[in-house]
Amino acid sequence: MNTRFIKNIIKGSFLSSVLCIILIFLLSLVMIKVDFAKNIYNIIYNVITLTSLVIGGVITAKVNERKGWLSGGIVGIIFFILMFIFSSIFKGNWDMGTGEQYRLLVYAITGTIAGILGVNM
Repeated sequence: MNTRFIKNIIKGSFLSSVLCIILIFLLSLVMIKVDFAKNIYNIIYNVITLTSLVIGGVITAKVNERKGWLSGGIVGIIFFILMFIFSSIFKGNWDMGTGEQYRLLVYAITGTIAGILGVNM
């Protein structure tokens, strides 16, 4: 792998994370006025995170123009790490339980699929 490939992966991961944090911040502003049920909040949160990840994975793969599955999968893993650190700071809970392991798998698979789509678009 060359440095351009790696830089694009880092940029895509950062883009996904920043986009996700901004959208979650906007969601929290909306939640000041609107009371969501927990299950509705979870659905919205998952849509935000997965959409952010897909955007980052597609853009990264499109820029790299090759190995979309690999660049998207790595973006998914880095995205998970960044979001885990960010959420753990706010929650004060650094446990890597079954739920977090499942989330890592989902993010890696989603990033891989987004990378494949990005190369083929």
